[in-house]
Amino acid sequence: MQHIDVDLVGPAAAMAHIVARLRAMEVLVEARDVVRNSDNPDYGWCSITVAVPDEE
Repeated sequence: MQHIDVDLVGPAAAMAHIVARLRAMEVLVEARDVVRNSDNPDYGWCSITVAVPDEE
């Protein structure tokens, strides 16, 4: 398995949903705290690390 770092950007609720789904699929390695947009706290970004199969 390889670990891939991904930055999610958008609505905080959508990011929480994505993180929850990846965790349920057991591919989420790490999810850092959401950094909220100061002008609109409903939006922000979050860095995650996911595990993906090695290419054969």
